[in-house]
Amino acid sequence: MASSTGDTLAHCDIRADNMLVRPDGRLMIVDWPWAATAPVWFDRVLLALNITVHGGDPERVIAGLDRTVVTDLFAGFAGFFRDMSRRPPPPSLPSVRAFQRWQADALLPWLQRELGR
Repeated sequence: MASSTGDTLAHCDIRADNMLVRPDGRLMIVDWPWAATAPVWFDRVLLALNITVHGGDPERVIAGLDRTVVTDLFAGFAGFFRDMSRRPPPPSLPSVRAFQRWQADALLPWLQRELGR
């Protein structure tokens, strides 16, 4: 199992709505309230998770990574999203629980395929 510690700056919430493409084609990562130090591969796995949630194929993003680590993180986030979706919504963000439930549900097919290998 790869270490879950690291000293690389990680966004920790990397997903499509936190990325902007500049007119010159460069990518800008925005919205950094969860930044932390993490293993160098952490944001790659989170990006793969976001691709999966939106119906894409994460294989190019996770190529070369330890599949056990990827599967463990996907399973952990699926459980986290499911658990959070059962809580009352915060008054300022009433739709967040449905969004979390949707994310958990979207990860399950990938996990079922991966665990069935």
